[in-house]
Amino acid sequence: MILWAIVVGIIVLLYIGYILSKKKIVEYYNPFKPFPMMTYSKCDLCGFVFKRPFQRGDYIMKDIGPCPKRKGDWKGRMIIEGIYYEKIVTPKEKVYQKLVEKWQ
Repeated sequence: MILWAIVVGIIVLLYIGYILSKKKIVEYYNPFKPFPMMTYSKCDLCGFVFKRPFQRGDYIMKDIGPCPKRKGDWKGRMIIEGIYYEKIVTPKEKVYQKLVEKWQ
């Protein structure tokens, strides 16, 4: 009787270990990890758009230099138009967005 209980207990523990090893590890929302802050800049002449990570000292309407798209002497200036947090999209949300786009 005791031997039977030990065998069943070992089988249950092995099964639980197997299930936990196969379980897909899902990235969960961590409130202590901030979203990445991005700076959105645009050329005042050609409308070229550039997005980069936020740097200390960035502010709206700041001139950050010449437009990288324009060549020659007549260059436009890159002006910061917005600073925002970029939402991190989980793989589950990506699948849902694709399904919604497919059916619209």
